[in-house]
Amino acid sequence: MIMKNKSLIWLFLLVGIVAVGVLIFTFIHHKEPQKTPLELLLGGKTNYTSPFPQITVNKPASQFTPDEKKLLEQIFNDRFKPAIDKWANAYKGHLPFDASIITLDKFYSVSAGLYTFMIGDTTFTIFNGRKGTKVFYMMTRQAAKDLNSIPTDGKPRNLTVPITREEVLKMAEADTGLHYELKDIVIRPTAKFSNIDGGADVEVGIKYENGMELVRADNLSFVMDSNGMIVSYQH
Repeated sequence: MIMKNKSLIWLFLLVGIVAVGVLIFTFIHHKEPQKTPLELLLGGKTNYTSPFPQITVNKPASQFTPDEKKLLEQIFNDRFKPAIDKWANAYKGHLPFDASIITLDKFYSVSAGLYTFMIGDTTFTIFNGRKGTKVFYMMTRQAAKDLNSIPTDGKPRNLTVPITREEVLKMAEADTGLHYELKDIVIRPTAKFSNIDGGADVEVGIKYENGMELVRADNLSFVMDSNGMIVSYQH
């Protein structure tokens, strides 16, 4: 009888603990402030007072309302432009276009903090997140083709590269504001694996684990053609 009563007591206690836990979780969940769609895209709180109305995870420029376009213009001027200028200065003389042509009228779409612009046939993406704004990705259409093909004419390949590790070191540190060492930089001839002859595949601060590249805030990579122009970039 005593054992039975103890079992009942433990059962009641267990039910009570579960009930209290559910109430606490419900209260916290209910009280947790909900981020606006714009805050989610910007990665946190923002000084902007007007959220994007009805923003979606993936939204093309053609579907932006006048209010969204006005707000995007503010974000572009306040956050994107300084990030673009910093990036362009870091790789000055090695970009296939003048950064001044990256204007709001070339905005293409937004997807979860990634704002994509089309600069002619070049895809250019800015990431706007909790820790700031940066140039995230750039790829020319021709590079996308060349990096995924190999020559079939049987001619000897040019295995030279148009850049040194010392030059890359200065660029990467100016780009990220971080400190790297020469050992953190790897340069491979693009002629070994692609249709880009005499170019360079550059990796900075990239680490691998079990053959997979680790996603880290301090790593970046880019590809140069034989003229030293960056035709592909990712950070």
